Amino acid sequence: MDKLNDITQLYNNPPKDVKHNIVNHRFTDMMLQTKTVATEALDKLAYLAGIKNAPADDKYLKLNTTSLDALLKSAKSLGYDIEVVSL
Repeated sequence: MDKLNDITQLYNNPPKDVKHNIVNHRFTDMMLQTKTVATEALDKLAYLAGIKNAPADDKYLKLNTTSLDALLKSAKSLGYDIEVVSL
């Protein structure tokens, strides 16, 4: 029953245990890691959408940024490997 209640089982790559003499809580550590991963994912999508000064590459100019669905389809057709886990 302990494994069913362990929220880290929901991750593809579970958070690593900290082996220091630090008082911490697994749930707060997981939330901080989730925030970091989500921020990085949104930054990458924003970069692909042209919001963060995308380089002057022909591939970036061909991306369809009208919607997230269109962005994902056009990115995949141009050879980018994108996966949206959750919104």
